[in-house]
Amino acid sequence: MSKVTGRIQATSKRPTKNGAYWRHSVKVNGVWYAAGLSDLQVAKGSWVEFDAEDGKYGWEVQGVITPIEAPGADFSGTVERISSKEVVTKYGTKPVYGICVGGTWFNLGFTKPDNLEQGCSIEGKYSRSQFGNDATPGSLVILAD
Repeated sequence: MSKVTGRIQATSKRPTKNGAYWRHSVKVNGVWYAAGLSDLQVAKGSWVEFDAEDGKYGWEVQGVITPIEAPGADFSGTVERISSKEVVTKYGTKPVYGICVGGTWFNLGFTKPDNLEQGCSIEGKYSRSQFGNDATPGSLVILAD
């Protein structure tokens, strides 16, 4: 039995042979795991942890898939630069924001805290993604000067 920890990259749902139930699978760290017949309580992009075993038809989840907090590191410092650029989404054009702290860029996504300005001291958490360093939503704290 192996302990698996990672971000869900994809999910799959297909009917059983008699069509009465759905068979669920999750892809974590590039490997597909059969998750059984019960509905998944986690979504794509979630960080999870579970036990898995190499079964008759491939890797199988043993027990429950448990959501966990995204691993990340802390960052703190002074905001050197704030950037925004327009991106096209299925809902239209929207701005995305980024900040540079200590020479490292962090993505803020579609929202920028109202009182965030160049030169203010901040701290927060971030995780790595395919797009760079993503500031964890809700973790950004602007420190009093």
